[in-house]
Amino acid sequence: MMGTTLSVVRCRSSVARVAGLVLLLVLVPQMSWACPVCYGADGDPMVKATNNGIWVLLGFIGFVQLGFVGLFYSFWRRQKAQKRFRDQFHVIR
Repeated sequence: MMGTTLSVVRCRSSVARVAGLVLLLVLVPQMSWACPVCYGADGDPMVKATNNGIWVLLGFIGFVQLGFVGLFYSFWRRQKAQKRFRDQFHVIR
């Protein structure tokens, strides 16, 4: 029983450490930003290309998500039409 309690305490302390590190990075985001040497200057063509690449990838993700919205909307419309078709054969008792 003592070994199980000790492992739970160790697990909780490691979870608390990770949570504290994540909280620190969220509260002080400058620590997690890339430095100007790694990222590049503001007007650099490489930085502009990277930013444009990010926007293109976000556009692809948005397009795919809109496709899923359209797919589920068509499922909903077809289900509604099928229910109307099925209800027209309802026999009154």
